[in-house]
This record gives sequence, structure tokens and C-alpha cells, in this order.
Amino acid sequence: NWPHRYFPELAPAVRVPVRFTIGEFDRVYRGDDDNLAEIAEMFDQAPVFISNRFADAGHNLSLGLNAADYHRSVFGFVDECAAAPSRAAG
Repeated sequence: NWPHRYFPELAPAVRVPVRFTIGEFDRVYRGDDDNLAEIAEMFDQAPVFISNRFADAGHNLSLGLNAADYHRSVFGFVDECAAAPSRAAG
């Protein structure tokens, strides 16, 4: 019951950038636009929230045939966050 109980409880406490990626064929989470919008609303304290569907992938994005592409996209997000001006500096 974790996605329905703890996820909504914990998400509002997250105060760092979030990239939420769901596999196109994920059978654990719903990947429709309405559900992704609901998840985004939970992360209302995150300075950045990006959600997307990863093509040709199931639930465990790290183990699929296109895992390398997924990991490159994750590191791209990290690079973007690291290059962004710090909110604390101003």
C-alpha cells in the first residue's frame, strides 16, 4: 500500500529537485496524464518537478534494454540541477 499511503505523506516534505519517470509499460504505477498531475501536486515544495514516461520500458527502468538511455537522461537532469543558480545564494 506504499504508493497510496506513504507516498502522499512524504512527497510534500521533499525540498530538492525531483524527476519522476515511469515506464511506458509500468504495471505498478498508472502513467496517464491525470495520475502524473496528481503526483506532481504532491511535490508542492520541490523547487523543480519533472515527470515523464520512458518509452519501451516497464517498471524497473534500470534493467530494461534501454537502461543506458534512461541513466543518461537521469545524469542529464542532475547536470541541469547542478548548473542551475542556487536559491540560497541570493
